[in-house]
Amino acid sequence: MSLNLATGNFSSGAHPTTHEVRRLTREMARQLADGAALDLRFVDGLYYRKDVATGDDELLPAFELLATCSRASLKYYPNWSGRSGDPVGRLIKFGVDQRATGDLGPLDEGVGENLIEYERTEGAVRGVLGSGGELPTGWGASTDGTTIEVTDAGSERGWRHVELEIVASGAASPIIYFAGAAEIAAATGNERTLSVTARAVGSVIANFSGIQLRQDERTASAFVSPNTKAVEAVTTELARYGHPVTLSGGGTVAYVRPAAQLTFSGAGTQRIRLSMPQLETGLVATSPMIKEFGETGTATRSADVISRLTISRASRKSNAGEWDFKSGGVYGHHIEFAPGVAALTGKGLLVDPATTNWIRNPLAVGAAAGSPGTLPTHWLTQLSGGVSVDVVGSGKSAGARYVDLRVHGAVTSGVATIYLESSSSVPALQNQIWTMATGLQVVGGTAANINYVNLGQVERSDAGVALAVNNGASFMPDHQHRRWVQTATMTNGSTAYVQPRIDIRTGTGDVDITVRIFLPQLEKKSYATSPAMPLDGVIGTTTRAADKITLTGDVWLTGGRGTLFAEGVVPQAVASSADPDRAGTLAFLRPNTSRGIVVGLDRLEDEAEFSLRAEDYTTNSATRPLGDLSVGDRIALALAWDGDTWSASATGATQVVDSVLSGDEFPDQDLQLGWGWPGGGSPNDANLSSYLRRVSFWDYRLSNAALEDLAA
Repeated sequence: MSLNLATGNFSSGAHPTTHEVRRLTREMARQLADGAALDLRFVDGLYYRKDVATGDDELLPAFELLATCSRASLKYYPNWSGRSGDPVGRLIKFGVDQRATGDLGPLDEGVGENLIEYERTEGAVRGVLGSGGELPTGWGASTDGTTIEVTDAGSERGWRHVELEIVASGAASPIIYFAGAAEIAAATGNERTLSVTARAVGSVIANFSGIQLRQDERTASAFVSPNTKAVEAVTTELARYGHPVTLSGGGTVAYVRPAAQLTFSGAGTQRIRLSMPQLETGLVATSPMIKEFGETGTATRSADVISRLTISRASRKSNAGEWDFKSGGVYGHHIEFAPGVAALTGKGLLVDPATTNWIRNPLAVGAAAGSPGTLPTHWLTQLSGGVSVDVVGSGKSAGARYVDLRVHGAVTSGVATIYLESSSSVPALQNQIWTMATGLQVVGGTAANINYVNLGQVERSDAGVALAVNNGASFMPDHQHRRWVQTATMTNGSTAYVQPRIDIRTGTGDVDITVRIFLPQLEKKSYATSPAMPLDGVIGTTTRAADKITLTGDVWLTGGRGTLFAEGVVPQAVASSADPDRAGTLAFLRPNTSRGIVVGLDRLEDEAEFSLRAEDYTTNSATRPLGDLSVGDRIALALAWDGDTWSASATGATQVVDSVLSGDEFPDQDLQLGWGWPGGGSPNDANLSSYLRRVSFWDYRLSNAALEDLAA
C-alpha cells in the first residue's frame, strides 16, 4: 500500500490500518517538505512542521492548525462531535502541554471542572443492589420496582464503565444517580450541562425505550424539579449524551443532582454500560475531565493556550478578488476577512500594508435607478457633447458592490466624467503620490462610438479650482470584471485637494453602453493595494491595518545554521523614492535584539535583498537585480548559512556564492511573514503588498545548487 502525493489517496482498495495511515502520512509529510523542518504551502493548503526535539512530524490540512499548545493539566479527547447521541471513538489521554487532537481535528477548550466527584466508576461491586451488589462510590439508585444488578466494571476503548443488568416486570423508569442529594451546590439561574457515555450490551430489547438524562433541583431537604430530557435511543454503539439546563426552580433551590433515567415500556431484561458522567458549568458539553487514580475531589481542566501563526490586524480586509495587481487584471470573487483572520486565497497568502481609502462611498450607497436617477452619495457627473448618464441599478456581484451607469445619446465628441468624490474632500499636497484603482465591466449595450476610458486625478486649490489634471493610460473595459490602476504625483505648488474621476470619451454618433463600477479606491501610495471597504451601508473613509503575521520559532527552528526559502508574487513597482514603503519582505527571521535574517524585495530598484545580522549586530547583506520580472510574476528567494559562510539565490538573479559571514552565530528567532525591516534606512513595516505562496526552513544549510533549484 502507498500514498499518492498528488491526490492524497491510498493505492490499495483495502481500508488501511491506523498504523499504515500514520506511517504513510509521515512519509507524505516528509516528501512534501523535501526535508524541511517547516514548510508552509499557502496555495496547496498543506503545512508541515517538524519538532526538532522529538523528531515528530505534523502534516496539517489547515492554516490555523499550525500551532503548539500550552496547558497546565492533562486532557482527554473523546472523538465526539458534541451532539447528544452521537458515537464516540477511543478516549485519548494527552499530557501537560500536549495538544489534544484526533479524528475530528484539534480540540481547544477553556478551563473546566467536573462537579461529579466520582466520575471514574471505582468502588463498584458485582451483585444485585440490596443483596451485596454496589454501584460506584458516590452513586445511588431508585429502582422503581426493577431489579438492578452490577455485572461488570472495567474499561472499553479508554472509557471506564459500570455494566448494569436491569430486569423490569412492566413499565418502569429506574434512575441511576451520579451524586448525592445534597452534594452539588446550585441556585436558580445556574447553567449546567450533564453528559454521560452509554451503550447497550448484547441486543436492545423492544420494551427498552432508552435513556433520559435529568438534573434534579432540590432544596436542602426536598425535591423541586426533575429537568428531564426527552428519551434518547441507546444502541450497541458507544455514544455520549448531553443535557444542558438553566436551573429555574425558584429561590429555594440549593442543590442539583445529576442522573440517568432508564425507561422501559414493558417487561424485559436489558444490559447497559454507563461511562464517565460529567456535570459542568455552562450550556455546552466539553471533553471529559477525569482524575488520576487515587486523586480525590473534583477533576479540573486548564485552558488550552495555543501558539499559532499569529495574524495581528485590527481591521477587516479583502482577498482582492485574487487580482494580480496589474492594471486591467481580472478580478474574481470578492471575499472579506474579519480582523485577525489570514487572507488565504487561491494565489497564496495575501499580505497588505496599512492604507486608507479616501473615497467615502466606494459601495455606491444611495444610488437609485431612474432617468437620470440618483447617483451614489458624494458622486458627481460632468457631461459634454450630448452625453447622458442614467443610473440603471446597484447591487452585489461575486461578493463585490457595484453601481450600473448607462452612458447614451446622440453625441459629438462627448465626454462623460464620473467624479467619485467632491472637489474638496481629499486633502493633498505637491509631490505626494496617489493611486486610484477601480473595477469596471461592460454589462449592457455596445462599445460603438466609445473611443476610450481612462482614470484621472484632478489637483484642486483651496477654493476648489482645477490646477492640473493627471490622466492615466487609455483603455477599454470588456465583459469581464477587471480592475484598473492609475498613479499620479501631485505637481502644483498650490494643490490642496485631489479628486478622483473616470472619463468615458466618445466619438460622434449614437452611443449606448452600460458600465458597472466596482469598489473604487484612492490611497496615498505609489501602487494599488487590495480594496479597503466600509461595512455595507456605511459612508466614510476606510482604514485597513497592516498584516502582521508571525510564527513563534519554537519546535522547528534551530540557531547557528539553516536555509530560509520564500516564494511569492512580484508586488507593484514603486514609482518614486518619495514613497515611504521602499521594500517588501517575504520572510524575516527576527530575534528580539537585531535585524536577523531577511529575504525581501526592493521595489524601488527591482532587486532581491538578502540580509543577515549576527548577535554582535554585524550586518552581511547583498542585493541582486531581478532581470525582467514584472508585477504578478513568481519570485523565489533562498538564503543558506552555516558557520562563517552563506549563499543566496533569487529568481532571475546572479547567485551570491560562499560569502564570508562576520560576527557570531544567529540566535533562535521568530518568523515574520510578508513584513519586516527592509535593507537600509530606518525600520518600517515593509509589507509585501502581494501574495506569499510558500515559506520553508531547513535546519541545515542546503547546497548552492539546491538554492538555485529552489529559486528557479
